[in-house]
Amino acid sequence: MNELMELVDNLKKELDMTKEVQDIKDYNKKISKDKDLLSKIKKYNDTKDESLKKEILSNKLFNEYKEKEIDFNILILKINKELKRISTKKGCSL
Repeated sequence: MNELMELVDNLKKELDMTKEVQDIKDYNKKISKDKDLLSKIKKYNDTKDESLKKEILSNKLFNEYKEKEIDFNILILKINKELKRISTKKGCSL
């Protein structure tokens, strides 16, 4: 069991060093500093105001973040595909 925990820890460390994870972390920091954007997002979540949604969607930083989020999701899909391949090959089920 300790070996499995060590492997999981190593995997987490490796993932933290990927470009996708680093990018999404960087953009999270950038967005957290943009008080105007955060305010609009919070207000939109409360009101569902379509004009606010348009403003948010036209925000350059928000769009860059969404692109990085897509890259991150693709990484997750690749990992899941590889895990499925490994588990099928080994006769395990996840």
